[in-house]
Order: sequence, then C-alpha cells, then structure tokens
Amino acid sequence: MVTLMKHLLLLSLLLGLSGCPLIPNGGDPFLHYPYPQSITVNLEPSDGGRPVHAPVVLLGGIEVRTGTLREVAVFFESSEDLAVEAPAPAPLAQLVEGESRVWSIQINKGKGKADAGGTWVRLRVVYKPDYERLLALVSDEVQYPHAEIRETYRAATLRSMEAETLATNATRLFFE
Repeated sequence: MVTLMKHLLLLSLLLGLSGCPLIPNGGDPFLHYPYPQSITVNLEPSDGGRPVHAPVVLLGGIEVRTGTLREVAVFFESSEDLAVEAPAPAPLAQLVEGESRVWSIQINKGKGKADAGGTWVRLRVVYKPDYERLLALVSDEVQYPHAEIRETYRAATLRSMEAETLATNATRLFFE
C-alpha cells in the first residue's frame, strides 16, 4: 500500500514538472488567458469608508476597456431594505475605449426587509460589445499562443456577434 502511494505521488510530481498535456494552456496549471474585458464596473462609498450603512452616498462608475460600446444602459438596484436615489437611467448611444462615467447615488433606508443575500446595492450595465475589436484581440497569437484557447474564444465571439448578443456586467456592494 505504501509503495502504491509512493508511485502515485511520484507520478503526480512528474506530471506537474513536465506539464500535463490534458490542460489546454500548454500544461501550466498556473497560466491563464482571460477573455478581454470590455468594461469595468465599480461601486464604492464616496468617502471610501467601511463598513457601509444607510444613509450614504455611493459613487458608481464604469470605464470602457476594449473598443466602442453601443446601446449602453446603466441600472442602479438594491435590496428592498434600501432606497436608491440615482439619476434617471438615460441610455448612452456609445462609449469609446478609455472613456468613463461616474454617478453619485444617494442610498437611504427602505421600507422592506433585507433579502437572503443581505443588504446590497448593485450597479448593472447592459451594452453591445465591440465584437470586431474583441475578435481581433482573441485572434492575436502573441496574446493567446494556444490555438485551442484562441479558437474557443473566436468561436464564442463569432456566435455572440451573429446573434447580436448584449453583454451584462455588474457589481454589488454589500452593507453591514
């Protein structure tokens, strides 16, 4: 029994050192090729303080990371025990790479109760990604040197582009 355990340990060590061919990133379990990020979404107290309690002013922000986003819609949502006083959500026709927006949101105590997730506020953004730009990025053999990963990302991007799929990014801030 001890000999079998030693053999299994030695085998796992050798596979780890040589790179397991079953891992599509070249055998390195620590190497990761993330899909390009279209947008970053952030929600935080205006004074940077923690813990967060109502009433409070939050800053909700977005920044475009890749390409030109179209049909951008921004939503501020909360658990029922909070009331969100946010600017009226006016859709943005487009935002270009590097462009950002920040909104000031007043949060007060609401009339309901916290849900199973607790007390929270969410900033949700729905948009049409720049599929042409994303396709160019994931086709780059330098950034994505493994053909399997590159092809998986290309296929997913092409399917989304053909279906004209809208993307959603969100962040949620939990209160204490």
